[in-house]
This record gives sequence, structure tokens and C-alpha cells, in this order.
Amino acid sequence: MPDGFDDDWSATVCAALDSLFLGASAGFSRSSPGQPRDGVVSDMLWEADPLRFAERYPDSGVVESYGAGWPPPCIDYWVYVDVPTRLAMLSTEGWTGDHRPVELSGRGAVDARRLAAALGEILSVPAED
Repeated sequence: MPDGFDDDWSATVCAALDSLFLGASAGFSRSSPGQPRDGVVSDMLWEADPLRFAERYPDSGVVESYGAGWPPPCIDYWVYVDVPTRLAMLSTEGWTGDHRPVELSGRGAVDARRLAAALGEILSVPAED
């Protein structure tokens, strides 16, 4: 286990973000990791149904960003985790894309709130306390 990270970090963060993405009502489902697991994972991916995403977020510009390639198989929302720097990078689609850093504490509950707040701001979904 990386120094200072909770044993259940990934499972705690995934559970909180699963709830947030469900609240987005855009057909999001978690693709990676497929099953909750102990420790820290290097990346997490939620994929939205492109048609539901475009309907829910018509001002996102996601349809225009794909042009003739619309609709894509899915709309990706990644969380990349860099354990040594204690930093997560959000990579999102829509609204010209967003690559937003989020500082990590190593505590699953704290980091889940931080990540949910950042993603909730992007998707206009209030994060749960």
C-alpha cells in the first residue's frame, strides 16, 4: 500500500463517484476499475451514453466537438491518480474539455469529497456530504 493511503481508498472513492455520476442522469457507468478493490488504482473511468449526455447537457458542445463522428461509443470522464505527487487529474469531455488537478490526502473519504466536488461542479450535480 502506498504510504499514507487508506487500504480501502479506491473502493471508497469509486462508491462516492458512482453516486455522483448516477445523479448526473446522463447514463454514466464505471468502466475502470470494474470491481471495487483494495488500495489505490492509477486510473478510474466513467462512461456516459452519448445521446443521454447530449440531451442532459445540450450546451456542453460535445456534439459539435465530434462533428461527423457523432455519436461516439461513449463520453469519457477519467480520474488519473499520481500517488507519489498525491495529485489526481480529471480529464472530461464537454464544455471544451477539462483537465483539472485535485490534491489528494490519501484518506478515501476526504479524497472522495474533493473529487466529487470538482466533478459535480463540471456536471452541475451537487456532491453529497
